[in-house]
Amino acid sequence: MGGLKIDLKPNITYPIINDTLNWVKFRGVFAGIEEEKYLTIGCFSDSYYKTGFVLPSKKNRILKFHDPEIAYYYIDDVILTELKEGEKCSCEQTDSIQPPTVKTQIVPSVYDSAVGKAMVLQNINFELNKATLLPSSYEELNKLVTYLQKNANYKLELNGYTDNVGKETDNLKLSEDRAKAVADYLIQRGIVQARISYKGYGSGKPIADNKREEGRASNRRVEIIFK
Repeated sequence: MGGLKIDLKPNITYPIINDTLNWVKFRGVFAGIEEEKYLTIGCFSDSYYKTGFVLPSKKNRILKFHDPEIAYYYIDDVILTELKEGEKCSCEQTDSIQPPTVKTQIVPSVYDSAVGKAMVLQNINFELNKATLLPSSYEELNKLVTYLQKNANYKLELNGYTDNVGKETDNLKLSEDRAKAVADYLIQRGIVQARISYKGYGSGKPIADNKREEGRASNRRVEIIFK
């Protein structure tokens, strides 16, 4: 449980909280301009490009772009108390606000199957014969980013494969380039590079019959292993 006191005043830049593992306590005094009846908590910028976030690998660096897939805010145990003129806020007393009771629930993930053994990364698509990720891949990759953030002790191995069509030297390069493309996406989203490795195996280790298109499609894949 961390602690931070702030005064909610306009046009003031406050410290950035980049603790993604623990609850962080905020307390402060808000003085209304008129006779407000409600207090709404949230981010209401007129442009989401004004909302930045800090990547764990870039200490104290604010990146001025916004990705709704990887930015989440959880607010809990809010206490709002009216103060009469001359009164002091009870939040000044460190024992007046008790840490919220949070029931930790472990939610199973499909990626749990990749801990210690290979699993095909689903819904990952590339341009034909290229290592360029298609936008349809981003949703799955963002889920993978979230999993890596929640399991910071895991390292990820990415293995690329192709079918047996074409020269094997080309297949080896394409399979590695595609695995690298996935790695680059994860790193760009804040996953530390040292946690990720990748390699291409070309048409080796097929999981389906290359004589049929369905089989070849299955063999064109990226596998993940968490270690």
